Amino acid sequence: MSGSVLFDEDVVSVAGALSHLKRRVCFESGERLLLRWSEKIYEIQLEIALKKWIENTRLENVDKMIKDRKQWALHAECHANDDLQAWYHYTFAEELYRLRGPFWHKEAVLPEYSMHPIITNIDEKDLSSPSTTYTAMAATMYTVRGRLAPAEYSLFEQLTTQGAVVLKHPFRTGRPQKKRFQLSLVQGDMYLYMYLTWKGKHGMQGIELASVTRVTSGIDTDALKRTAKNIEKRDCFLSLVTADRSLDLCFEAASEQALWASCLTELIALEQEVKQKHYDDVTARSPSPPLLSEHNVSINNNIIT
Repeated sequence: MSGSVLFDEDVVSVAGALSHLKRRVCFESGERLLLRWSEKIYEIQLEIALKKWIENTRLENVDKMIKDRKQWALHAECHANDDLQAWYHYTFAEELYRLRGPFWHKEAVLPEYSMHPIITNIDEKDLSSPSTTYTAMAATMYTVRGRLAPAEYSLFEQLTTQGAVVLKHPFRTGRPQKKRFQLSLVQGDMYLYMYLTWKGKHGMQGIELASVTRVTSGIDTDALKRTAKNIEKRDCFLSLVTADRSLDLCFEAASEQALWASCLTELIALEQEVKQKHYDDVTARSPSPPLLSEHNVSINNNIIT
């Protein structure tokens, strides 16, 4: 009898312990749940406070930002007749002006317009054809700027101004020679077609970017297989291949080659898209194909001379 009583007491003791443990677990779970809800409410309140602060700060500075935009555009307008970049900034001020943050005020830097002077007397140093319009120039620059990465756009600006000296391997005969390469812009309807140009034996020569079928790295073309002696610098070679020739270049460093390759690849793709669209538009208006002479250059096998 006594053993049965002890057993019943043990059961009651265990049941009480389990009940206490259950209440403890429920209490701790409730505390954790309450803590999570408190944290969530705090995050929401903090987000609301931040949005209110941003909006109030923006409204406080909106007049300053409007004045700064006008000052930046006025600065560009004052130099628009002397510098092409200034004309470009003034014409596309709404698209090009950038604030330094979403709401706070910081004056935009006023560029020192001196790197892109407008040349009134066209000569062989000018990178545009005589009929180039500034509207087409701005449209080209704006399109290219949106397509290229910052480092690639810096190279594009260099090639359209002072150019860059690169070792060129001959396509037929001769020895590799350093040439100054520049991007020449040839007037289209509302866009400038690009040619990578250099000074050869018979004057200025060039290759139309839209005519390039592939861009290759390394010693890949017949010309390089014949003339490239330094195999260790294979990563420094770059070739632009067209239907009937290749333009083969060798750079001092592989990083320079990689930058030229990425920049020219983007420009070639862009040129081919623009030219195809132009061809489609002309074909839609007339059954006859567009004439190459409308580009205002003498073109022979994709080479301007």
